[in-house]
Amino acid sequence: MRMDQKVNVVNRQELLEVVYGATSQIPAQVQASTERLKALLGNVGTYDALHEIAAEKSLPLQVRQQSIIQFKNSALSHWRSRKLLSDEYRTSIRMRCMTFLYEEDDLIAECNQLIVAKIARSDYPHNWSSLFTSLLSVIENGLQLLYTSSSATMSSTLALRRALKVLHSVLKEMSSMKMMTGIKTMGDITDKLRDVLFEYYSRLSASQLSPILSPLNPTALSQENTACNIVVAHLVYKCLVKLAIWAWPRVTRRRGDELQGLQDWFMQLFQGSTAQLKVLSEQRISFMLALRSSPSADPVTPVTVDKLTRHVRVFGKFFRRLQQLEPARFVELPTCNDMVLYYWDKVVQATNGSPDMIKDSPDAIFPVRFLVQAMVLFKENLARWTPFRKGGPVTETSIDSFWDDPTLADEPSLALSQQFVEDAVRLLVTRFIPLNPTDLESWMSDPEEWVNEEDKENDQWEYELRPCGERVLMTLASQYRDYVVPLMTTTFKDIICRSRSATDLQSVVEKEAVYCAIGRCASRLQDVIPFTEWLRHYLAPEAKESNPKCVRLLWIIHRVN
Repeated sequence: MRMDQKVNVVNRQELLEVVYGATSQIPAQVQASTERLKALLGNVGTYDALHEIAAEKSLPLQVRQQSIIQFKNSALSHWRSRKLLSDEYRTSIRMRCMTFLYEEDDLIAECNQLIVAKIARSDYPHNWSSLFTSLLSVIENGLQLLYTSSSATMSSTLALRRALKVLHSVLKEMSSMKMMTGIKTMGDITDKLRDVLFEYYSRLSASQLSPILSPLNPTALSQENTACNIVVAHLVYKCLVKLAIWAWPRVTRRRGDELQGLQDWFMQLFQGSTAQLKVLSEQRISFMLALRSSPSADPVTPVTVDKLTRHVRVFGKFFRRLQQLEPARFVELPTCNDMVLYYWDKVVQATNGSPDMIKDSPDAIFPVRFLVQAMVLFKENLARWTPFRKGGPVTETSIDSFWDDPTLADEPSLALSQQFVEDAVRLLVTRFIPLNPTDLESWMSDPEEWVNEEDKENDQWEYELRPCGERVLMTLASQYRDYVVPLMTTTFKDIICRSRSATDLQSVVEKEAVYCAIGRCASRLQDVIPFTEWLRHYLAPEAKESNPKCVRLLWIIHRVN
């Protein structure tokens, strides 16, 4: 910088007044303050002053929130600017970020998570070597208090939860780096944290979650201590998952003894996760059934149930991401097939209960999101179990065989039995593919638009039960054609024998589900079902009826032609 060049240093008092004005209820004052703030952002020290204002708890909350939002939106893109930020300013900001771990306001804390992650990407390890040491110090102190207390509260675990969320954000940011220096840095971070975090979760599970959740005592859900322990365990596990997902493609491609330690750690985590999923899922189902019999009016119980449901669901997210990244290697993981079949067993169990056991709600016995996870994992693993592909397994087994001897589930030579496949098809066509009340309302109000949306190929099937069920059926028809095609042919013959005069809503819904199933599997059925004759003698006459189902019939006609 030239000696005669004028340097504008921010006036902290003026900046504070401008931020006050930006939070005003008077539009003209807000506009003027916003324009002035834009000008001040070009001054030296503005970003440090904004960060300092956000940390000052004696100031009004709105002023502090506005300050950290402005810092987040502007400072990060200028973090390396020598004109606006000196090394001293950057050092002060990094140190101040750690004070926000004790921040009570969620918005400010969430902004701090993103800020720390972005700065860490730029400065770690050379300019912020103490980052993980500082975070782990807060985490370990918080965990020690949690281990020794039976009355933890959201307030007493505040810093612990904030530190874990910041750690997760940092790991998420660092794991996204693609350059070799970034990959090496993330590898060093993984080596530094993997055993530490694994020990954290193992101890939390053994000494905190298990004693609380193992006895079927629904009153435990009404205690804030239970909710706190679940939340902390959930946050620790999310950090573990972030490391594991980064490590997964690398351990699958390793050569020789390279990364042997990382692979051993990953295998231990994966197998531990499949076991933990079953334990927590069964505990949660038992609690939900108990609460169904004796509902609780305590305000803490819904919060605890929501946290437990989220924690169970994070296991499915972990497994699904591994499956997406390396599908061929995923099915070869020890306990993988057993885990996927456990998920499918929950789908079967859900359909054997009353319909109100399945809801898109955290307090449902079988939440929709959990069942969708189960079906997606099952669908993507089906190719592993087909006896009909080249080089595929030649020995059949049934679902009962897996439960009697779980070791069978990881035998590469096994395939699903014909009975299992046929039961799965019937379950999908009778319970998941039929329209639900919401679908019916949309169908009745605008049948043509509804079918147009149905026929779009997108990723929505991974989030909704009925579209997901359709895709599972299509995969079964593809991988187990010799089992599914005869069953669908029999179903087809049965449906055309039914009288067209049966026009009550339930009959229409049942027929629509079969039509949908046949349409989805049309390419597999064209050699055994006389679609042309069906079209001429059955579909065409039905399509003339004044009934919303005629739109689905037009869709069927399009699919089979």
